[in-house]
Formats: sequence, structure tokens, C-alpha cells
Amino acid sequence: MSYRTFKLSRIDNLNMDEKTFNPREYLLEQERESSYQPQLVAIKALISPSIKDQFIEWDGRKSIENYSSEFLLATIYVPQNSTGFQFLASFGTNLKIVEPKTYVEDFRNYLNKMMDRYS
Repeated sequence: MSYRTFKLSRIDNLNMDEKTFNPREYLLEQERESSYQPQLVAIKALISPSIKDQFIEWDGRKSIENYSSEFLLATIYVPQNSTGFQFLASFGTNLKIVEPKTYVEDFRNYLNKMMDRYS
């Protein structure tokens, strides 16, 4: 017997049937290890169409709206800490956070600290 993992965010047409599966035993251990979940904040960001698929994978198609000919508006949930900031910074100039203002300020401070290291 072999196991496969599928990302649900990449499944467009799902058909349910009566078949069942037996979960792997180690999944219970993984669940215990991953029980810590940081507080997530809903942010709105203008994103380049070139990174649309990554945002769909992160939070589903419902998270993307048309905004202008240049940008899409993404609403995603990320932690308001260095983990969330690192994730968002990885998109470089293809992303601009617009809301909430407190998140924008914290993100700007994070980026300024990074820049200070190279001053």
C-alpha cells in the first residue's frame, strides 16, 4: 500500500463517494505537535497577477478579487509576527499590504530593521 498527499487548494472538482480510508497512525502525533496556532490577522494586499496562484494556494480562490488592470486584491490570514512578515516579504515588490494599518506599521518596522542591518 502506498500513501499520497494532495493539496485541497489545488482540487477544482471534488466528487464524494462512500469509500473510506484508514488514517496513518503517525498523523495523531503530528496533530499533537502542530496544536499551537498563532493568532491570525486578516490582511488586504494589492498583489501582482504573477503571484495570484500562490495566494490561491495559501487561502483559496475566494481570497482574490479584481482590483485594477495592474493589481488584484487579496484577503489572507497571516500571523502578525516575524513568521507572517517573512512570508509576505518573500513576495518583494509584487505585494503591497493596505489593511489593517497596524499590520502595515508593524510590517514596515520589520522591513526597516532588516534594512538597518545593511546600513
